Amino acid sequence: TTVSSSLSIQRAMRSARENQGDTLLISTDPAHSLSDAFKMNFTGEPTQVPGVKGLWVMEINPAAMVQKEVEEWAQLAKQAGIEEFTGEFNKFQGWLTALPGIDEATALASALERIRSKQFSTIVFDTAPTGHTVKLLGLPEVIQAGIDKLDKFSSKLLGYVTTFKNMFNPNPEGQVDVQKLLSEKLHKYKDSVQLLGNMLKDQKRTNFVIVCIAEYLSVMESKRLVADLKEQGISNSHIVVNQLVKGAPEKSDLKSILPALRDLPKGPKRRLLHCMSLMNARENIQQKYLDVLSGAEELKGVTIVPLPLLKDEVTGVEKLQKFSTLLADGHNPSKSTLLFGDEEDDFEDADAYVLQ
Repeated sequence: TTVSSSLSIQRAMRSARENQGDTLLISTDPAHSLSDAFKMNFTGEPTQVPGVKGLWVMEINPAAMVQKEVEEWAQLAKQAGIEEFTGEFNKFQGWLTALPGIDEATALASALERIRSKQFSTIVFDTAPTGHTVKLLGLPEVIQAGIDKLDKFSSKLLGYVTTFKNMFNPNPEGQVDVQKLLSEKLHKYKDSVQLLGNMLKDQKRTNFVIVCIAEYLSVMESKRLVADLKEQGISNSHIVVNQLVKGAPEKSDLKSILPALRDLPKGPKRRLLHCMSLMNARENIQQKYLDVLSGAEELKGVTIVPLPLLKDEVTGVEKLQKFSTLLADGHNPSKSTLLFGDEEDDFEDADAYVLQ
């Protein structure tokens, strides 16, 4: 969330400089945290972020949207006068709500209106963790299969009901209207799912930015995600490695400082040495996994963007803005990571935010 927020800030700043239009940041994570990150209250409608020209943020409630869809299906069944067949519709509802990634897909589908409107030149999605994202990638095909089954079922079911009800209380016009509504709703699903799939695989307009930390589990998970993205034909050009310890003391530093610590009480001396030793160990571990990422054959062509561990929490617009400059330049402000392709930005007090 911190990275997606910072990425959106940098993108909005660049777009404002070049008059390229506004940027929209959308959360598709059921556990919303954009409001917490910005220290603002976001809703399902775009809200402009003060202090960042051209940046808008919205948080979609996927669970509420899925529930709304389920209620609309139930209402259609009632309109059709086929309450006696709602058991079959309930099966579909259960299938729909249990689909892995359905929350994210529903949230993304709701954002399609924003994409179609072309109101925003860039849309950034703050997605759920890796497992949800991977399931989301294959969701269009899964939903399409389910829609096809329901389409056949609804046509057959409504055909039976129409024949049965017309024998006793003919009302063909009403029945045709309901069938038309069902058909329109299914085709709307199909169009949205197709557009979603096309959007994700449009390598000229869509790019995944993976965020991880330099530890075994996170690095292995990220490598698998890269493979999944490639298999799905989805662009991924960068991996952001967050919370890196920088400038930790070396073992030689620890040895050289021991004489100066002789006169310290045992407790403070132990705590100081422990902190120095811990930082040294963490930096070595992180460097090991940075090397794994940099040397992985399957990650050839993917840019690694290093971000430092900070002494403060990155919350609020001002701190997110400062952090976003590190996202553009990594540890070394003189060496761009090309994540944005921007010229060098000034960040004079970066050291004040880095745990030295």
